[in-house]
Amino acid sequence: MLELPQALRELLHAELQPLVEAWAGDYLVPTYVYGIREYLRGSILKMHRDRVETHIASVILNVDQQGVRTPWPLFMHDHQFRTHAVLLEPGEMLFYEGARLLHGRPEPFDGERYANVFVHYKCL
Repeated sequence: MLELPQALRELLHAELQPLVEAWAGDYLVPTYVYGIREYLRGSILKMHRDRVETHIASVILNVDQQGVRTPWPLFMHDHQFRTHAVLLEPGEMLFYEGARLLHGRPEPFDGERYANVFVHYKCL
């Protein structure tokens, strides 16, 4: 993982917070920014839920993809337990309930590099 400078992590939290609060319908407190996390050929991300204490509302920012042969979806179960496959392109972001919804990338990545930044908030 490539660690972002503290000033950039704070900027991401501050800039995204009003958007995430509007989406979540609640006031939020910034908790963590992870990344840039790089996934290489063959990587998987097991289906999981994030930490309830710190990851109530989350954002995935896709920052780079190189040599992708097959799209690498994020699989997510909604509140009715239906599964959705979400594809992101560099520069796109996804808001999601990390602690509530089961999500992951269980299929091996078929490409050279896939890089994301993760931004997390908890309820006030």
